[in-house]
Amino acid sequence: MQETPNEFGDISVIPDVSSGDSRFAEYWNIVLSEFRGKIPWVEEVDISQVSAHLVVENQKVIGGLALFKQSPESKPLIEDKEAKFGKGGLYVSCFVMDKEHKGKITQTIFNTTLNSILHAHGPIWFVADSKMAPYYERFGAKHTATINNLEIYSIRDKEITS
Repeated sequence: MQETPNEFGDISVIPDVSSGDSRFAEYWNIVLSEFRGKIPWVEEVDISQVSAHLVVENQKVIGGLALFKQSPESKPLIEDKEAKFGKGGLYVSCFVMDKEHKGKITQTIFNTTLNSILHAHGPIWFVADSKMAPYYERFGAKHTATINNLEIYSIRDKEITS
């Protein structure tokens, strides 16, 4: 896996790291420390079905963004989304940076990562509650549907520039 070129100094983004990679385990530990108790499914998800774009600094994992082929939320959500919008794209969640790096260049890294995913995999889908919706909208996500009382946002066919 090749690191993506960027303007982040010693920080780089490594795309599509599988759960079998030891760096993924480092990222998932950051995810659990940030989202345990906040995202209901985060401890039950089958991480063998998850990959991530990792953010590293000097070979140390400092954050990342999880990629899911199917929504980690629920099977009915997947079926309804596919019936309305077709198959394709990835669900993303768990964008996190370690405490030391939060806020420094987070928005720039998130934009770069989303663009990389959008160009490599097609549409990006988010499941958002009212608290997270404005955050995703800031990056160009549009409210797409309400399915099973969950708000679905997507970014499709667009360069993310925010």
